[in-house]
Amino acid sequence: MALVLVDDSVLMNIASAIRSKAGSDDTYTPEHMANAIYGLGVSGSSPGIIDDMINKTLSEAVFCSTQVIPSKAFDSFSILTKVHFPECVEVSYAAFSWCTSLSDVSLPMCTTVGQYAFNMCTSLESIDLPSCTTVSDRAFYECSNLKSVSASQCTHIGAYAFANCHALTEMHLTALSTIGSSAFYSCRSLESVDFPNATTVSREAFASCVSLKNVNIPNITTVYARTFEKCTSLMSVSFPLVSDVQNYAFYSCAGLSSVYLPACESMSYSAFAGCSILSEISLPSCMSIGYAVFMRCEALTDVELPVCKYVGESAFTQCSSLSVISLPAVQTILDNAFRSCVNLVELNMASVSVVPTITSTNVFYNTPIGGYSDVAGELGRILVPSSLYLSFMSNRVWSLMSSVIVAV
Repeated sequence: MALVLVDDSVLMNIASAIRSKAGSDDTYTPEHMANAIYGLGVSGSSPGIIDDMINKTLSEAVFCSTQVIPSKAFDSFSILTKVHFPECVEVSYAAFSWCTSLSDVSLPMCTTVGQYAFNMCTSLESIDLPSCTTVSDRAFYECSNLKSVSASQCTHIGAYAFANCHALTEMHLTALSTIGSSAFYSCRSLESVDFPNATTVSREAFASCVSLKNVNIPNITTVYARTFEKCTSLMSVSFPLVSDVQNYAFYSCAGLSSVYLPACESMSYSAFAGCSILSEISLPSCMSIGYAVFMRCEALTDVELPVCKYVGESAFTQCSSLSVISLPAVQTILDNAFRSCVNLVELNMASVSVVPTITSTNVFYNTPIGGYSDVAGELGRILVPSSLYLSFMSNRVWSLMSSVIVAV
């Protein structure tokens, strides 16, 4: 049957009948279902409509006054291609999940799209939800051919809502305030995101969006773990209000060349590790660089961290082009912080107020500062204030590098 016009109670009655029959010992057949639904007194029903609903053989459906589409109402209706619900305000859990032929959806009044509502609708190429305010977890998960999403009133997108929508290129979601974890995970065709009103973007939200080049989310204050991990086409990032960058936030963003984070105070585990062409960083407020934050950032040459007090273990390990780093406020440097920075010839601490705590000479292992000659045969130098020179010389660890410590 191609088209169904029914009363607003039909879906709820059918769902109730299915649940009732599913809980009995009777054989599950269209005839039994028909009898159960007829017993509910549904007006306008016919055996053909009921059989189509039960056997999932509808191809088109129009429900004139339905306001809530029940959970799994059309789950796995594999030949359903078109649905129109002019008065629907809510699509419940998995209502159209695995409708693999569904390509035309009209929900002009819908405000809430439930979990898994359109999960695996692999023929769906566009969706327009002009009244929608909430898209729940995995609502469009793995809609692999979905190219365009428009929901101008939407303020919340749940976890994995559009994850693995590999064809997604266009979004109109300017009212968004919160974006759930992995919401756009592996949207491999997505090139640009513009969320001017978003204040929360959860972990892995854009991880593995390998075509993503431009990001405008100016009002977030935290970049959560793995948010942009492996966004290999991302070229620059600027987040004026961000104060915290968490674990793996930009890990292996191989195309990232510049970072501007004027309010950032701390960076956690491997936040920019593997950003191999990152050459420019601006971190005027950063006080803490965690474990391996810039590991293998091979294009970094000159780094200035004017208020940084803490440099964690392996923070700059294998930054092979790094030649000069300025740490005028540093108080702690942990093991292997500059390990294998083979061109590091100057550590500028000329303005420090105390002798920094240093765990061992392994901090400078395989660097000119640590006594290893660079390609030009030049040994490095550590600049310290003349007022603290004797304190450096009497320190158990710093004194082992006395030959490269220079008072200024």
